[in-house]
Amino acid sequence: MTAAIERPEAEHHDPSIRTGKDTRGACYRRECTCGYVGMKMSGTPREGADDRPCPEDRTAVALTTLQFANGGLFDPRPVPGDVTPYAVHLVRVGANGGTPGPALCGIERFGPDAPGWCVGGGVTGPKIRHIPCPGCLEAACTKFGCLPIGLRGIGAKEMTARAKCARDAVTRGRRAAEFAGLDAAPIAAEILATRVLGGDLALAKAIVAQAAEDAEPSP
Repeated sequence: MTAAIERPEAEHHDPSIRTGKDTRGACYRRECTCGYVGMKMSGTPREGADDRPCPEDRTAVALTTLQFANGGLFDPRPVPGDVTPYAVHLVRVGANGGTPGPALCGIERFGPDAPGWCVGGGVTGPKIRHIPCPGCLEAACTKFGCLPIGLRGIGAKEMTARAKCARDAVTRGRRAAEFAGLDAAPIAAEILATRVLGGDLALAKAIVAQAAEDAEPSP
C-alpha cells in the first residue's frame, strides 16, 4: 500500500546569464540564485535564453501520464469483457522539463526494485482499456487541482475526462446543496461517487473535503 505524495512547495529560482570574454573571445554561462552554475559557452547567448527556467527548478507546473510495465497489476479492479486493464498514473512535470519523484499515488519508480515505466507512453490497442489510477486521480484533484494534465500521453484523454468530471461533480453538488439549503459536502460526495468514481464514496469525500478546504479564504 502506498500513500499519495504531498505537493512540494514552489522552489525559488532567479536564473540569469553572465557574459564576458576569454582568450577565444565572447563567452557566457547560465547562473541562478539557487547556486546553479552552468558550463562556460563560447559566443553570445541566443535570444530568449535568459527566459529559460533554471535546470535545477523542479517546481511542478503540469501533470503528465505514466504507465508501468506491469500494467493491470497496479489496478486491482476487474474489467468485464475481453479487454486488458492498464492503469494510467500521473507524475509531476517540473519547470525544467523533468518529471521528478514517484507517481502521484505514491508508487516509487526510481529504485532497485521499481517496475519499468514510460512517461507519456505505454500500451495501447483495440483490446486495451486505460483506467485512471484512483490514487493519482485523488491527488490530482485534491493536491494538484490547478495544474493541467498534458493531453499527448497515452491514457491522458481518460485521465483528463475523469478529473474534469470529478471537479464538475463537486461544483454541481455544491450548487444543489446551496439551492436546497443543505450541507454541500455530503451531496457533492454522493454525486461524485455515483457519477464519476464508480461508487467509491470514501475517495469522493476526500476530494470534496479538500476542495472545500482549498476554497476557504486565507486568513
